[in-house]
Amino acid sequence: MIVLDTNQLDRHSLDSPLVAILRVLARLTNHKLALSEVTYNEHCAHYENRLRRAYVRTAEARDELAGLLKAVGVPNEGRNLESRDRASDRIKAISLKVSSQSLTNI
Repeated sequence: MIVLDTNQLDRHSLDSPLVAILRVLARLTNHKLALSEVTYNEHCAHYENRLRRAYVRTAEARDELAGLLKAVGVPNEGRNLESRDRASDRIKAISLKVSSQSLTNI
C-alpha cells in the first residue's frame, strides 16, 4: 500500500503528474493508493483555508477594481465578475478611455 500524506496532497492535486505516476507505480506493483482519515481531514481543512483566503483576495481585488473604475467615471463595474476575455476587452476599453482623458487634460 502506498500511503499519501498531507504534504503530497497539498502540493499536488489528484490529477497532477505526481499522482498519475504514483497510480501507475501502484498498479504495476499491485499496491493501492491510500490516505488516512487524519490526512484527509487535514487536507480538507487546508483546502478550505486556501479557498477562504482566495475569496478574501477576490473581494479585495474587486473592491480595488471598483475604486479604480469609479475614479475614471465607471462606477460599480468592479462588482461584476466577467469572463477573462470580456474583462480583458473592458480593461483595454477603459485604458483607452483613461488614456484619451489624460491626453485631453495635459
